Amino acid sequence: MQAIRVIKQPLNHQVTVDLPPGFDQTKRVEVIVLGLDEPTEQLAAQPRSGASRRHPSARLAGTQIKGDLMAPALPDADWNALA
Repeated sequence: MQAIRVIKQPLNHQVTVDLPPGFDQTKRVEVIVLGLDEPTEQLAAQPRSGASRRHPSARLAGTQIKGDLMAPALPDADWNALA
């Protein structure tokens, strides 16, 4: 699922949303319109939740990732161990 957040000023009771390149135009989209109680300037000044840059622990400095992180930790046969 792709989500796009756009703050627009309505014009003649209409709002136009430009879809980014690569957006799947073969599917229908859901549009939710919410009225804002705050002026746009205040919204732009507020940091978005989760927008602050996170930093790893200093104890991880110099560590390297080896192997395939997406590979299963156990072979498929081991999943039936409790059956």
